[in-house]
Amino acid sequence: MATTPLLAQDDTHPRPFPQNYNSYEDYRDFNEVAPQAGAAVDYASNATEDMSVDELEALLPAHLRTPLPMDPQVELPAAISARASGPASPIEQFFRNATGDQSLTQFGYDVFTSMKTPEPDQAPIGAVQDDYVLGIGDNVTVMFLGERKDRHTYKVGRNGALSIDLMPSVAAAGKTLEALRSDLQKLLDVQGYHGEIFVSLENIRQVAVLVAGHVQTPGRQIMTPLQTVLEALEAAGGVSKTGTLRQIKLIRGGEAIAIDLYSVIGAPGKQRPLPALQDGDRIIVPPLGPTIAISGDARQPGIYELNSKSGIAVAEAIQFAGGVLSRGQNRITLMTPQSDGQRISTAVASTSNAIMADGAILEINRSIDRPAKSFTLYGEVRNPGNYPLASYKNLGKILRAPQIFGDDVYSLMGVVSRRRETDLARDLVAFSPQDVFMGRSDLPLQDGDQVYLLSRADVTATMEKKKTTLPPLVQTFVREHGVSIQGSVRLPGNWPVAGPVPVSRLLDVAGGTLTDADLSRAEILRNDVGFIEAATSAVPRRDVVNLTDANISAVTLTFGDGLRIPDRFEAVTRQTVTVSGEVRNPGTYDLMRGDTILTIIDRAGGLTDQAYPLGAVFSRASERRREKEKFSAAARDLERAIAMAAQNEDGKVDMQQM
Repeated sequence: MATTPLLAQDDTHPRPFPQNYNSYEDYRDFNEVAPQAGAAVDYASNATEDMSVDELEALLPAHLRTPLPMDPQVELPAAISARASGPASPIEQFFRNATGDQSLTQFGYDVFTSMKTPEPDQAPIGAVQDDYVLGIGDNVTVMFLGERKDRHTYKVGRNGALSIDLMPSVAAAGKTLEALRSDLQKLLDVQGYHGEIFVSLENIRQVAVLVAGHVQTPGRQIMTPLQTVLEALEAAGGVSKTGTLRQIKLIRGGEAIAIDLYSVIGAPGKQRPLPALQDGDRIIVPPLGPTIAISGDARQPGIYELNSKSGIAVAEAIQFAGGVLSRGQNRITLMTPQSDGQRISTAVASTSNAIMADGAILEINRSIDRPAKSFTLYGEVRNPGNYPLASYKNLGKILRAPQIFGDDVYSLMGVVSRRRETDLARDLVAFSPQDVFMGRSDLPLQDGDQVYLLSRADVTATMEKKKTTLPPLVQTFVREHGVSIQGSVRLPGNWPVAGPVPVSRLLDVAGGTLTDADLSRAEILRNDVGFIEAATSAVPRRDVVNLTDANISAVTLTFGDGLRIPDRFEAVTRQTVTVSGEVRNPGTYDLMRGDTILTIIDRAGGLTDQAYPLGAVFSRASERRREKEKFSAAARDLERAIAMAAQNEDGKVDMQQM
């Protein structure tokens, strides 16, 4: 188990204790409990060296026996997620209670959960640029080409100079790689050397940086000059949510340099590069400064820290949150805290210069977007959705292309749902997709129209009052426009129409007539209710028409009417009769209306010379059942009479009565 030295309050030497403890007090409390468990441990001695791992683990309380990862540098995804969310900080809990938005978090602190600071000895040498500033301890590789051909690595000494073979010492500390290369080249030119010199960095020196204040693990961190304040803070476990991200202080040479991490973690504004670390730097993280909250329909709602106590304009604060989700009619409310504990709500615009000070809340609520200058196509279409009104000013412009329709489109009725702007009521307009497609009719469209093309499945379900995807208002409207088609058709039922429609088209949607249909005696029920005066008796009338005439296209039906196609009287009833025995052509014959036994015998070729007509047998299923019931009733009567004859007073059977 890894140990970390820590100075106790009354000790002069560090005492090692497990890393599970966050402070010396935790360790001390455990050391006081351990003797009670019968196993006192002296951490200042070597008494634990002879104990096994299991024995050491047995000394720990139950809540400290959680196994640690084998590699302390590898953090499991679950641990990263827990550390990223974690319990709400006091400022998060404050703003969550004030807004009711439990998802609000402090901006910027999650950047430390995704960073991975490399060890100083793993710093990428290839990333060193010519502006790298050399310091004491750097190893520089010098390679000569020309009269001198050698390559050696030299270390910048404590005096800051670089001593190269066969050359005078050259000051290196504080110079960039480019400047050192230039100085060496000039020195060779003075010596009359013919050739070139190349300088590169062999490895990077380490620098010690002190990180203090509101960080997870304050203390001295070993870094490299290639790293910045951000990596040093990450090495210290990241900034605590009680610490500032905008007023971090870098103490160097007795001067304080202000560091604003918002400029490097994605906040809007001028991006400023962070200074590279130097040996002896001190990084101080003061407490969290003034904060504001932005909730609602912003691209990145959250809790943001202000850079000054004077506050920030609403427009600039919205930019911190990435702007509003929608450019529509957003309702933005600024809630400003007062000294008496109340908040004053003020309606502001997204471009407002109103100042948000410490504790202010900006709530953004966007209105539902409404399509403008367009209409929407629903139902049995291949490309549903919004269409620009400028390109399609009427239905014919879009419905005269065959590829717009689905495979199961219903051709006799569609519905346009339209809102009246005068009183906000909704009108429903019926149209015939077939007529529009064929160019026989058209309908101008208006802004906001909802056009429904029905499928045959929708029509069937609607007429049977089953569940469909159509709005209830549209369903009722479709049922009101039904025409009843019954009789000798393939798909009898109620079929809606947009208006007067020829009988032939109605028969098409009903699947056509059966082969036994008699079109010469079609019955049409005219429903004139609503088209006559109230004083007149509203009695529907029935007409018998001949649909085989050439003027069948002139016969039209409208919603409320009914059509019945009867069967032909001479049509085959789809029943058969079997004739056997002494006939010339025995067999099975189709039965037609009006057929008798004599006509069937005639169709069978008549009787033969050996036939005995008086002994002919007529067998029918219904007659067999009737005869069987007659015999059963006679048998029951006989059994009842026998039982009554046997019931005499003297107990003897009257054989005469029997």
